[in-house]
Amino acid sequence: MTLSIEQLPAECLIGSKVGLEKEGLRVTPNGYLSMTDHPSALGASLTHPCITTDFSESLLELISPPFENSLEALNFISEAEAFVHRHLDDELIWSASMPCPIENEDDIRIAEYGPSHPGMQKTIYRRGLAHRYGKQMQVIAGVHFNFSFSNELWIWLQKASSSSMGNTTAFIAERTMSAVRNAQRHDWLLLFLFGASPATSRSFSSANGRLIPFDKHTLYLPYATSLRMGDMGYANSPLINREVVINHNSLTGYIDSLRSVINTPYLAYEQFDGLDGSEQQLSNTLLQTEQVSLRSRDVF
Repeated sequence: MTLSIEQLPAECLIGSKVGLEKEGLRVTPNGYLSMTDHPSALGASLTHPCITTDFSESLLELISPPFENSLEALNFISEAEAFVHRHLDDELIWSASMPCPIENEDDIRIAEYGPSHPGMQKTIYRRGLAHRYGKQMQVIAGVHFNFSFSNELWIWLQKASSSSMGNTTAFIAERTMSAVRNAQRHDWLLLFLFGASPATSRSFSSANGRLIPFDKHTLYLPYATSLRMGDMGYANSPLINREVVINHNSLTGYIDSLRSVINTPYLAYEQFDGLDGSEQQLSNTLLQTEQVSLRSRDVF
């Protein structure tokens, strides 16, 4: 018997998980980038499960655990941010995704995680990002939305589809990649509905000459929704985009394409090896690690 979506039991959706990640730059009261260490009152950025740093020592990242209710995830992030504000002394969290005024890119401190092996790996990875993409791009903040379906939903969908796949794991893999492709197909709609970064500081170098002056401090585009997700935001260069092609047609194709880009040396990146007599990147390959995320998750 073929089942219809109207027959979907509510418990199949209730078991889904939602998680949020929210980034924000620490700034001084006059709106300039903080140069201080990650506040010790917030715990260790290497090991704290909910309060850490992203690229920069001043770029906070708040992470919720997975919840079955999106409101619970929002409340958790709100409470975490309130806790951070209470322990920032004279500093604030920059509210926009595009960064605050930064007079010199050298003022952006790469995040430090201590001398342990995991800590040094994280710092070296960020050095590589700085060389490859520049520091300014790396301090653009975002909100990440993470979602997973319940096992009950997958089992019900397999029955409803009359799939010939007897292996539930294979069915989940196939349909997950299908969901990823749909997310990519409709990511423009997410940006249209939720994109909220049409303006940036004049100090953001890649914006100069391309945007319209709003005032003496700000540049903008009148119909922009998300500069962050445009070609001047967080993205590979067009040249690298031609080299880094991730296959989302199947789980096997996805794994194989990731394996390829993290094992393929890229001549332009070899120049960073050994600079200053220290490790400047995890590798000189197209991608340093397998960490690849959907741009469509980053909507603000």
